[in-house]
Amino acid sequence: MNTKMKKITSLLLALLLVLSCGAAALAADDEAKEEDQDAAEAEETEKEEDLEILGEETEDGYKIRLVNATGTNITGINIKTSEQAEWEFATLLENGGDVVFEKEEACWLCYTPGEEETEDTTYDLQIIWSDWTVGEVHDVKFSDIEEGEVQRAWNSLPYLVYTSIATGEEIDTSADEQATAEAEIAAGTFAYGGAPKSSGSSGSSGGSKSSGGGGSSSGGNSGGCIPGGGMFY
Repeated sequence: MNTKMKKITSLLLALLLVLSCGAAALAADDEAKEEDQDAAEAEETEKEEDLEILGEETEDGYKIRLVNATGTNITGINIKTSEQAEWEFATLLENGGDVVFEKEEACWLCYTPGEEETEDTTYDLQIIWSDWTVGEVHDVKFSDIEEGEVQRAWNSLPYLVYTSIATGEEIDTSADEQATAEAEIAAGTFAYGGAPKSSGSSGSSGGSKSSGGGGSSSGGNSGGCIPGGGMFY
């Protein structure tokens, strides 16, 4: 082998060595990135498991990751089916108001359906804020939600934003809540304090709007909101 061929062979061997080292370095870098990603996912999973649980977690129940994006701490959430007249399930205020669902906080909202409830059953949520205002979210299909946000419109009406399991589309219920409130006001059934007007009893944190009281309250709320109008005081 002449000198020229020896030089070419040496250069090729050196190039192969460089490429081999480079490939090993890339593999090590990819492995390190994968380990970092696994660690980050494990940390995120651990954080998710540490979220406050509102309600009682059961094997057959719903478990929804809910974010309080209303800008105000929530001190009470009641749940009933859309067909029921009375609020039966309280997730907060069980210890004299010690539990608070803080703004921008995430939690697990858990609910176990009754024997007659199905995946098509819809639910109403009564939201009670730390400023004593109360609002309702209507016709929520728990079976179609894995995670979402409860938000608050300019007129204090709460609504949900979530991605539908069935369609993959983002659902924003603000327009539906506005329409429901306007229909209730027109029919004279808009509930102040969250209690059904027809029940004649106070809600979880205040009274219902009386039939002849013109917006007066029998409870101790400092305000409940009428969409498109003013505040009840």
